[in-house]
Amino acid sequence: MKFITKELINKGWSSDKKYCVTDENGTQYLYRVSDIAEHDTKQSEFN
Repeated sequence: MKFITKELINKGWSSDKKYCVTDENGTQYLYRVSDIAEHDTKQSEFN
C-alpha cells in the first residue's frame, strides 16, 4: 500500500503519534504509532 498524503494529528490524550493518511485510491486511514514500551497495554486494548 502506498500513501499519497500524511497529515499529523495533534489531538487526543495519548502519547501516540497519529496521522491521517490517504492511499492512491483516495481512501483515508488513521495511522497510530506507539512507543514499544506500551506494547502489552496496547495489545490488551486491542483484544
